[in-house]
Amino acid sequence: MSQADIDGLLNALAKKFPGVTLHPVVTVNPELIGGVCVRVGDQVLDASVRARLAQMKTTLTA
Repeated sequence: MSQADIDGLLNALAKKFPGVTLHPVVTVNPELIGGVCVRVGDQVLDASVRARLAQMKTTLTA
């Protein structure tokens, strides 16, 4: 991710979590395939390709 992408994501997260000071730690996880996984406190927002594929698998095998 570029710094502009990170800044945009931080702005969106600041609106979603008002009053919370965010301290980003950016790491690359090739297991995600693509997208982002964000942890804020004890909440996890998983917008990764891996999570979407897992959801599709669950839907198709149900």
